[in-house]
Amino acid sequence: MFKTLSKPIYCAALSLFTLTMGTSVFAQDYKVELNKTQVLHLPGPASAVVIGNPEVADVSVHSQNTIFLVGRSYGETNLTVLDTHGQVILNSNVTVGQTLAADGVRLYKMGEGRQTYSCAPQCLPAPILGDSPVFKAENAVNANPITNVTVNSSAAPSGGFNPTNMTPNQMGQMGAGQMNYGPMGFDGDR
Repeated sequence: MFKTLSKPIYCAALSLFTLTMGTSVFAQDYKVELNKTQVLHLPGPASAVVIGNPEVADVSVHSQNTIFLVGRSYGETNLTVLDTHGQVILNSNVTVGQTLAADGVRLYKMGEGRQTYSCAPQCLPAPILGDSPVFKAENAVNANPITNVTVNSSAAPSGGFNPTNMTPNQMGQMGAGQMNYGPMGFDGDR
């Protein structure tokens, strides 16, 4: 009833099936707010993640299937993700914009430029991209950026990440500024 295929025809059919299945590209346009992060769940494991213009948007890889997309400045760029075979699994446009929060206020002063405030519950300066350079300089916050720390599973105790169980060599590999544990009570920066 069923006829067996010859080996060359079988291989050609299998290759064609694999090619058509392996080249499916997930394309979706993303809109990210300025200074906000959007979590993206990828359609498959990623091997390479490329952002066209990292000054407009940036990415942080969380796992093979999850990345964080961060809006850095106004504009548009693209995001391309490749699998381990070099095939494109995601090719998307990324637009970064800004909407004013419900508790936000923008002042436009003639000759002085724009100033943005957050009014929850009191109005305080909240400078963003596009505000007057003088206003931004007067209200600048000099905070260090967050640095991703990866601890391999052999160094982590079964209950989760615990820096008190790390060897001095592992602590030294983390580098300065990477040991801020906030509510847990550890602060390696002091």
